[in-house]
Amino acid sequence: MKSKFSFILLLIVTIIWGSAFVFQDIASEHVSSFTFNFFRFFFASLFLIPLAILGYESDKKKGKENKTKDLILGSFLCGSFLCLASVLQQKGIETTSVGKSGFITSSYILIIPIISFFLKKRYSINVYLSVVIALVGLYLLCVKGSFSLETGDIYLLGGALCYAIQIIFVERFSSKTNCFCLSLGQALVSCIFCLVPMLLIENPSFEQIKLSIWPILYIALFSTTIGYTGQIIAQKNINPTIASLIMSLESVFSVIFGAIILKQYLEIREIIGCLVMFIAIIFSQLPSEWFKIKKKNCK
Repeated sequence: MKSKFSFILLLIVTIIWGSAFVFQDIASEHVSSFTFNFFRFFFASLFLIPLAILGYESDKKKGKENKTKDLILGSFLCGSFLCLASVLQQKGIETTSVGKSGFITSSYILIIPIISFFLKKRYSINVYLSVVIALVGLYLLCVKGSFSLETGDIYLLGGALCYAIQIIFVERFSSKTNCFCLSLGQALVSCIFCLVPMLLIENPSFEQIKLSIWPILYIALFSTTIGYTGQIIAQKNINPTIASLIMSLESVFSVIFGAIILKQYLEIREIIGCLVMFIAIIFSQLPSEWFKIKKKNCK
């Protein structure tokens, strides 16, 4: 039951992240990457403070122990890689097409099982096959024309690597501390890391912030507060490879919301890519026993 709840929760989170694409696009017309991310994580921190206090008090009444060391370390590691991933992704998008950037960013679904393999974590064969199927779907959905590596693509690959590491760290620390406290710590670390570059490099004006405030508030409340907190809660019961497969549907939902809100309609190739992505997610959820090869007894 916990696994099913986590699957549904992560799917809802992915839909929220997909809708955020429209509002990020609007905000990018007025503010740059560090400014956008600073205010995004700043407001998210304000939203999370009362939730973290309630979560901590609730655990205290239930007698659950929350180790301060795990909370500080988890917040620093998750927040650092989340911040770095967000900045690298935005930097890459500036010089690379949106379609290609979506494909490269979602390549974390391939990076995570590779990292997990070296960490000696093994999954059922259907999980690895689902990763390959999902990559095919992402390619059909996001990439049009020729695919060649450019400077922006390097930034995006770096961002995908950081997202993969953040997902792995979330799995490690989500079971060791309160989810709301970890989400708050992650947001605070990301906010602090964006502050100095924002002031030194971008130096935004009050008018720029005013023009982008509503999209930023939407991203802060839904995509960051609800989205990343939901991710932490869900990953208590889902391994990071499965989690990354579900979260990669963000690119599918972003295309769907783009068609609904921005009137950017889907082509046949993109529809096929969406269907392939959904098939990959369903395939990854099949019972692992179906893929085990039974050994015959030899006399």
